Amino acid sequence: MSNAPMRTALRALAFLLAVLVPCWAGALAGASEATADRDAILGMLAASEFDELDRHLNLINDAVNDDARPDADLSRAFQAFATSDLALLPQLDAWVEARPESAMALIARGVHEFHRLEILRYVEPFTEASAPLAEDIQARQKAAFIDVQKGLGIKQTIATGFVWSLDTFIRWGQMHEIEQWYRIAINDLPASAAIHRSYLSSFAPWRQGGASWQESMERLEAAWGSLQKGFGADPDFAWLAGYLDYVKGEASRLQERPDEALAFFDAAVAASADPEYFLGRGRAHLALGNHDAALADFDNALRLDPLSAPALHGRAMVRDALVQPAESVADLDAAIALDPDNPLYLTDRARLLRELGREEEARRDIDAALRFGEYDPWVQVWRGTLYEAADPAVAAAAFERAAALAPAKPAYLKRYAQFLLRREDCAAVAVVARYREACPLTAGCGVSALELSGESDALQAKLACPD
Repeated sequence: MSNAPMRTALRALAFLLAVLVPCWAGALAGASEATADRDAILGMLAASEFDELDRHLNLINDAVNDDARPDADLSRAFQAFATSDLALLPQLDAWVEARPESAMALIARGVHEFHRLEILRYVEPFTEASAPLAEDIQARQKAAFIDVQKGLGIKQTIATGFVWSLDTFIRWGQMHEIEQWYRIAINDLPASAAIHRSYLSSFAPWRQGGASWQESMERLEAAWGSLQKGFGADPDFAWLAGYLDYVKGEASRLQERPDEALAFFDAAVAASADPEYFLGRGRAHLALGNHDAALADFDNALRLDPLSAPALHGRAMVRDALVQPAESVADLDAAIALDPDNPLYLTDRARLLRELGREEEARRDIDAALRFGEYDPWVQVWRGTLYEAADPAVAAAAFERAAALAPAKPAYLKRYAQFLLRREDCAAVAVVARYREACPLTAGCGVSALELSGESDALQAKLACPD
């Protein structure tokens, strides 16, 4: 494994040769002119400037591999394709069709499809109501994976291709394949910070399957220690210093222990100012109601990564908590501009637009959220809420769908029952009975079940509803 002093020496040598050899200096100049700017890259794609787009991305990739540009530039360039914008897929298809041997085109299309799969919202384990989605996800994951593998087969030195391959195996929980692909990746690109970071993420406790928290952390610390020894002084690996504490913070936050998470995030941020670490701490502060601190963290994440849609969404949620709906909507507008069909962002904006009295726009957003959130009960229950006055039939179908998608979560049955009771619909009697069965008196929702049973009995008596 390479070491930081060696890389520093190589950078110094590269600088000296660039001064002495005009032709290489010109090549490095071309590499520096190739911007990783999202708008520039997407502009070339939209204009079908495929030759220029290939040249542009290859310049960035090769310069990163030659240590003439920071490692993050390549990730930033390909991040342009990590959007749910529906206009992108036909453009990417056209690029692949025009240049079938373009590694950049194939990997870009794979990155785009992987992102679209990442933002899908649904409840696991899959129920009968969501079984079609499981089949669709499997087919689309396979197609995206094949794209990336074809790209790497054409050009093996594209770190982004390895990163998305590793992330896919991580999501699938295939530990043997993670190890195998990581060894292949670092054989070709031993000093890629993005590849090493992706690999380290596989040891996070929430990704380790049957391993205990302690076992996961022991494995992570061993892998981290090896990287720290080899790359600890390398600027591309500045994030390493705080990584262990960041993972501990995320593990605590995901287990709904935000107080405990804060101490770890504080240590992570103190060790390395990484946007992901600020994002995690901001979410922990938000969970605790520390709104000023959360706002500062999301601002810091955006200062380091101005195109972070998750940070924009986080800041929007803080402003929502501070009862600043207009400012919150503005942040969501910016997040949606980056990721137009993200169902989380669309559903939250719909909710806030409703608060502002912009009902028609709110329904527009919740309808759009169905593209990637049809199987999410949270999207469906908000669709029911937003359509209750405008179209009760649509609302009824949405509430019923939410309950069917998450049968293990009685709260959705409750929302459906409440809707039917408000409509004085005799169908409420059967739904309330189902809710009582799913939520016995011993459960936390037992009091609600009793209240709804009383309303159901009153409705049955009033309308002579059949049993």
